[in-house]
Amino acid sequence: METRETCFFSNEGTRNEVRMRVVQKFAQEVPGIGPGGDAHRCLYYVERLQSGDRVYLRRPARLLGGFDFLVCVENANYAAPGQRRRNFPKLEDLTADLQAKKAENPALYAKLYALLRRVYECHNVEDGEMASLPFSSGLPADHILKTIKWLFIEQDIRYWNYSGRNMSWAAVPRPDGPPPLSPFVKWAGGKKQLLEQLRRKMPVSFGTYYEPFVGGGAFLLDFQPSRAVVSDTNEQLINAYIQIRDNTEAVIAAIRSYDAAPCDRDYYLSIRAAYNEKIAAGALDAQCAAMMIWLNKHCFNGLYRVNAEGLFNVPYNNRRGGASVDEENLRGVGAYLRSARVDIRQDDFESACAGVQAGDFVYFDSPYVPVSATANFTDYTTGGFSLDDHKRLAALFRRLDGLGAYLVLSNHDVPLVRQLYRGYRIEAIAVRRSINRDASKRVGQEVIITNFHGGF
Repeated sequence: METRETCFFSNEGTRNEVRMRVVQKFAQEVPGIGPGGDAHRCLYYVERLQSGDRVYLRRPARLLGGFDFLVCVENANYAAPGQRRRNFPKLEDLTADLQAKKAENPALYAKLYALLRRVYECHNVEDGEMASLPFSSGLPADHILKTIKWLFIEQDIRYWNYSGRNMSWAAVPRPDGPPPLSPFVKWAGGKKQLLEQLRRKMPVSFGTYYEPFVGGGAFLLDFQPSRAVVSDTNEQLINAYIQIRDNTEAVIAAIRSYDAAPCDRDYYLSIRAAYNEKIAAGALDAQCAAMMIWLNKHCFNGLYRVNAEGLFNVPYNNRRGGASVDEENLRGVGAYLRSARVDIRQDDFESACAGVQAGDFVYFDSPYVPVSATANFTDYTTGGFSLDDHKRLAALFRRLDGLGAYLVLSNHDVPLVRQLYRGYRIEAIAVRRSINRDASKRVGQEVIITNFHGGF
C-alpha cells in the first residue's frame, strides 16, 4: 500500500516548529498491517528543483525500520562510478560537492555558505537567491540548498536534542577568510563568548558595518568587515585603536619596555601615575596607548574605571610577569585597521550612527542595564550611561529599523530591556561574566535582539 502526496513545508521558525510540522504530518499516516504488500509506504514530494525534478521523502527508510525517512531526489544518482545507483544523498556527497565549489570560486562559495547558514538557522531561501549562484560544475545551488535543508530536518527528528543538525553543520566547509583577531584589551561586556551566536545573526550581505560601543572589538576583529564605523565615548580606548593603526611598532615597543621590569604593586602604581599624568595633559600618543593596554592586563579584573576627574583608579591584580600583549595579534589588528576602510571615532552612539543607511549593519553592545532595581548603571566613563541613555538607544534602534538597516543588540536579559525592544526578535543566551568581584555572580543571561531574520 503506498500513499503519494505533494506537501511543501516552510523552513521558517524554531527547529522544533519546523520538525513538528513534519512529524504531525507523519502522524496522520494510516499504518499497514504487516510486511510485504500489506505494509504502508509513503512518498511526500516536498521541493521542486529548477531542473523540474522533485525532492521527496520516502517513509519508512527501511521497511518496519522505525520512525524515519530517506531524502530522495528524482532522476539523481549520487553513487560513485561503478557503484550501485543511489538517488538519496548522504551528507558526505553534498560536502564533497561544496568543497569543489569552494575551490572553483571562493567568493561565490562565500555567498552560497551564507545561504546555507540561513537554511541551518531555520529560514527560507528564495529561488531567485539560489539562482544567483551559477557554479559551472557539480550540483546546482538550489539542489544543494533544498536537499541539505531536509537532511537537517531529518537529523532533528532522529536526534531529538538537535545534536545531529549541529554535527551536520560542522561538516559544511567554511569559506576562506582572514584569520580571526583577538581583542587587545579585556573590556566589560566583551563578546568573545557570544561570537558564534553573533555570527549567526549577521545579514548575508550589507553595506557599512557600524559598532558605536566598540569596547574590545571582539566581533569587529572576528569578521573584519571591509567598511566600518566604530566608536566609543572612552577617549583613551579610541586613542589605543588609532595608535595601533598608525604607530603599531611604537605601541609594541613601549609595552615591551614596561614588561621588561619586575612588576609589583609599587611598579604598577608608578605606571598608573604616569598614565594619569598623560590623561591630565591630554597627551594622546603611542606611549599613552601602551600604558592603557599594559594597565588593563595588570589591573583588577581587567576593569577600566575612572574617578570624577577622569583619572584611572583600578587597583593592582598581583600579576608579576609575562607578556602583556600578543605582539603578532596586535600587528594583525593594526594591519586590518590600515587596510580596511575603518572610521574610528570618539563619539556618542547617536552621532556615530548619523550616517547609517538602508542595508547597513549596526551592532549595539551598550553598557548593561542593571540586573536589579538597586544596582547602579554602568559607569566606565565620567559621564556614565543612564536610564535615559538606554531609552534614547531604544528610540534610535526603532528609527534605524525604519530606515531599513540590519540591527543587532545585546544586553542583560531583564524586564526593562524586553520592554524597550518589544516587538523585535529576542533570543536569550546563557553567559559567564568575567568582570565581577563576586565569583558566584559570574553567570547570567543575556539577550540578542534583531530586527531581521538573522537567528532562531
